[in-house]
Amino acid sequence: MSARADETARELPKLPKLPIGISDFERLRREGCPYVDKTGYIVDMIDSGSFYFLSRPRRFGKSVMISAFEALLSGRREMFEGLAAEGYFERSNYRSYPVVRINMDKIPPDSGADGIRSSIAGMVRDCGTALGIGVSDGLAPGEALRTLLFEAEKKIGPVALLIDAADDPIIDLIHYDKAAREIRHILREFFTHVKNSLQSVRFMLINAVSRLSKGNVLSSVGSIRDISNSGRYAETLGFTEEEVVSNFSGHIDALARARGEERNDLILKIRDYYSGYSFGGSRLVYNPHSVLNFLAEGKFKNYWFDSASQRGLSERLRKHDSLTDFFRGIDVDARSIETYDIESSDIVGFLFQSGYLSIRERNGSRVTLDYPNKEVLSSMAGMIQFIKLKDYRAQVKGHLLEKSIEDGRVEDLIKYYNLIIADIPPDILVRAERKFANMKHKNAPASLYHSMLFSLIWSARMNTLTDGYSYGGRTGVIVEKDGRRYIIDLRVEDEDDACIHAVGEAMASIRSSVEVGSSEPGGSTAIAMAIDRSARRVNRFLVERL
Repeated sequence: MSARADETARELPKLPKLPIGISDFERLRREGCPYVDKTGYIVDMIDSGSFYFLSRPRRFGKSVMISAFEALLSGRREMFEGLAAEGYFERSNYRSYPVVRINMDKIPPDSGADGIRSSIAGMVRDCGTALGIGVSDGLAPGEALRTLLFEAEKKIGPVALLIDAADDPIIDLIHYDKAAREIRHILREFFTHVKNSLQSVRFMLINAVSRLSKGNVLSSVGSIRDISNSGRYAETLGFTEEEVVSNFSGHIDALARARGEERNDLILKIRDYYSGYSFGGSRLVYNPHSVLNFLAEGKFKNYWFDSASQRGLSERLRKHDSLTDFFRGIDVDARSIETYDIESSDIVGFLFQSGYLSIRERNGSRVTLDYPNKEVLSSMAGMIQFIKLKDYRAQVKGHLLEKSIEDGRVEDLIKYYNLIIADIPPDILVRAERKFANMKHKNAPASLYHSMLFSLIWSARMNTLTDGYSYGGRTGVIVEKDGRRYIIDLRVEDEDDACIHAVGEAMASIRSSVEVGSSEPGGSTAIAMAIDRSARRVNRFLVERL
């Protein structure tokens, strides 16, 4: 990377303002921000049905889409000039609708049950005021909404009902069962009134972060079309690569020049870091929040992962006795992740529905899951290290190793790896070795140490090239970082003399694999390591440039 990369922001030419932090469609359009046109999907949904539910991870553009629906349905045609939905207003049967929009993410955090009731009821009354319809104080949220919808239909006509972030009041409380059940009861009661008011509604869209709301809170709504994993609407939110390249071409060109890179090389890096999400379609989509922030700052950082507290994620991981590699290439029944229940202890369903895992392959009723991209993988590796080692320095070690590799100090891998395995609490070490042994791996003790090596490598944002991540008896891994390749062979022994023999055998194995063509050297670096289990450290290592 060019030394100028850190000064990227100061070198960018004048470009259209990026819509970072703008969740309102009309504001985005008025301020001339680039808008990835999704309005064709909006029109298709209006034409094809009436009542929809759509889940996507946080910061994926759900609020922008809801506000675009509001603008379209209420008749603000000037906002749609040049967009796919422009022709919608020219239809002979065109009409506008009164819109009732409830933004659950506007409820203050930690409001408690009474605060949630008060906030929702207040939003309903505000919608009534905007439509010229009074809604009495003192009504429960659901009763207030039913009154508003009935009066609006009677005085104006059928209503469009838009509910944004439906699970926001409950999503951070899913690991607190009592609080979650209480708030779920409030929301279920509210949505029961929604169900009983649908005769007044022409169109309804409810969105949420996860489908757990559909299976629990929103089950009271009744007949609603869930398009969360519909191939037809797979690209409704998120950016396809074509959309990134065409809508932000100037920003990409400017960044490539400032970083001293070829445009296509930079696009490949952006793909590796921020794409990888699949929502039932054949194409993968990028995380909009991370892409926009990268284009603004010019630095590959974990923008999406770091944009929230991750409290719920941390609590779930603490209760689950698995390391980072457990979730790579994991094969599950599709129904188990698509009907996840809030009271379930299944962490895989939680990770999938919250955006930390994505579908890589479908095979009948089975799906293969993996982390969607390098941002999520490196973040999860660092967090799991922190949780398992009970040491805040665990994440720092990944960043330090990344800098060492960039500077060519390959031997630092051994230093930071030794620090990692030395910090494994004895109870976790014993439990993990027993767990791997129960899985009947041929090399069960080594599997634990491979897992920790993977976590360190991934937290340093290095790519591993392999077909599987639960290694069992396998000892080698190929790693890439910034065009450099490292072939690592790790052995685990019980005493010093055995380590001396094992490290030589490991290096010979690497050389042999290169000679027979199973690896591609091309300037590769071979790293052979032997761990002494009794000392819990790398006892011997060899580094050789091939």
